[in-house]
Formats: sequence, structure tokens, C-alpha cells
Amino acid sequence: MAPHGRRGPPVDRARVWHRTVGERDFTVIDGLRVTAVPLTVLDASVDIGVTIMDSALLRKRVALDDLVDAQKRNAGRRGSPRAGDARGDV
Repeated sequence: MAPHGRRGPPVDRARVWHRTVGERDFTVIDGLRVTAVPLTVLDASVDIGVTIMDSALLRKRVALDDLVDAQKRNAGRRGSPRAGDARGDV
């Protein structure tokens, strides 16, 4: 993910998309700003499959309420409907 206005050369086997992400959906790990676990899990479940979400929930890496909140905050964005389908309406 890259902020709007940021451009760079293409990277093999990588997809870059541009979108605005709210501050609640970021965290810092080892000095690097990355998307927080709930949004990352939702995005990965769209691209890789629902098993990512199942695994994160079973391993207690994320709470269902946090997934629901991230889904609501990002409704209408890339993959949002599919992530909501994978999560189910709770």
C-alpha cells in the first residue's frame, strides 16, 4: 500500500494500490509504519482466502470485534464487500 501521490518503479510479484487509511488502522513495528493487524487480516483474506482470517482468530492474533470495526471503517474500499462476506455479518 502506498499513500496517494507516491509513485515508484514496479516491483516483480508485488501489487501496489493507493488508498487513504485512517490513523486507527496503522501501527509501528520496529520503527516501520504498517497497517494494523485487523486491516491486514481483512486485506489478506480477500487476496489469499478466508483461512487467513480463521487462523488469526483461532490463534488470538485478532478479535472478531476488531475485524468488524476495521470492516466498518473501511466499508466501500477495495475488497471490503468480499472481506465482509468472509467475516460474515455479526
